[in-house]
Amino acid sequence: MTEETARDRFLRSLVLTRGDTDQVDTRDHEFVRALLDFGSETDHNTDCVERVGLALLPQLHGSGPAGFALRHSRIPVADVLNAAEGTPVPDQVTTEFPEVTQEDWDAILRLATLVLVAFQAPPDR
Repeated sequence: MTEETARDRFLRSLVLTRGDTDQVDTRDHEFVRALLDFGSETDHNTDCVERVGLALLPQLHGSGPAGFALRHSRIPVADVLNAAEGTPVPDQVTTEFPEVTQEDWDAILRLATLVLVAFQAPPDR
């Protein structure tokens, strides 16, 4: 029998199902604990879970999906990444990885956006 690792718990905490919209607070608590267990309780990771968590996402009509959002505004993280597509490669990225092109940067942001959208719980309908 294989013991569940911190990585396993973290990965499980990222994926939401339709029924999780009724348990967002519980799932958020699991996400916070799993992220800190997996990534350790560094200042960066602690700051992350203080600013980003699981929430019911705003929707024009009816209840929206549950997903990752900024805690203070409920702006979906996927929407922020989507808006960042097409922005210049940050200087720090260019310094660390000079071979990363604008097209590469856009592809990275597109993948991150789609991964976060895929992790969302579908809206109840």
